[in-house]
Amino acid sequence: MVDLRRALATDPERSNFGPGNYLAEVKRCEFKKSSNGHPMFSVMLAAVDHDMQVLCFDTLMLGGGGHGIGIAKLDRLGFADREALEPGELVGARAIVAVDMGEYQGKKRLEVDIGAEGSKCGYWLWDGDDAPPVVGAAPVSTLAPIQPVTAEVPLEDSALFDDDEDF
Repeated sequence: MVDLRRALATDPERSNFGPGNYLAEVKRCEFKKSSNGHPMFSVMLAAVDHDMQVLCFDTLMLGGGGHGIGIAKLDRLGFADREALEPGELVGARAIVAVDMGEYQGKKRLEVDIGAEGSKCGYWLWDGDDAPPVVGAAPVSTLAPIQPVTAEVPLEDSALFDDDEDF
């Protein structure tokens, strides 16, 4: 069976997303080696505020030239001080991720914008003070929550009971 999620998610004609910042969650993570033999995590990112639809795919380099960016992404996902990490531990991790249209092998696709303004790698801590606004997030209300109104009716005043009736 062929997994079409990567093709569908990164195809700008079929993607439900455009450039912007999204609250993303790692839905899948695999350990792989790059074409140069360097270790990396390959992750599928889903948009939390958009019914967990696949947003894009990304690589977190653990060696080679992209090592610094990969470590910065791990930091933004909440794994700053780890000495060892299994791929499955990244599943469920969240960050705000900047995406933009890029090109890979002559085709346009949505990808993480590692040069996004205010980020060091295209990721921000999802609950960090420097986190930018995200696309499609529910606005934060400043109103106090509505409290339910309850009224107590004394049993003797209730129309449900008739003193002349035996039970």
